[in-house]
Amino acid sequence: MCLLPGSWISVDDLLNGLPIVSANDAAVPLAVALAGTEEAFVARLNAAAWRLGMSMTHDENVWDDPGPSHHATASDLL
Repeated sequence: MCLLPGSWISVDDLLNGLPIVSANDAAVPLAVALAGTEEAFVARLNAAAWRLGMSMTHDENVWDDPGPSHHATASDLL
């Protein structure tokens, strides 16, 4: 989405940008707006996955960049 620091954009435009490949700059401001920090959003995301029975899913960031403990299984996604 090529967002620049200090720029203004609507939530609708951010949500529309999320499915676009490499629209990580849309995920970060949404996460911060919803949870205060990226880390807090990821904690909420992991808690929601656990509540949904996705016990083998763990996210490390809001832009889905694979890290050492970032994982999901096919059975969790079904």
